[in-house]
Amino acid sequence: MVWALISAGIVLFSGVELLVLSAVNLLLVLLVVYFFQGMAIVSYFFNKRHLPGGLKGLAYIFIFLMWYLGALVVALGLFDLWFDFRKLNRPEEA
Repeated sequence: MVWALISAGIVLFSGVELLVLSAVNLLLVLLVVYFFQGMAIVSYFFNKRHLPGGLKGLAYIFIFLMWYLGALVVALGLFDLWFDFRKLNRPEEA
């Protein structure tokens, strides 16, 4: 998934209109996927910290309304592919 993002970003500089349009569409789809991945991480940490429902709702509203928080959630979803914030792929103990 990261290589698709990198290659779509590189194709944006090609100057060929059809390729640029395809790259923009691919970037939009990938950013939505990364956003939902980031929201899963945010939700995981909210549940781990046992935050009350009202506070979770307020945080979700802020994420949807403030573009920089949304961008932070997208970045969180992207970097989760490398850092595994929720520790889903733990090594087995012998």
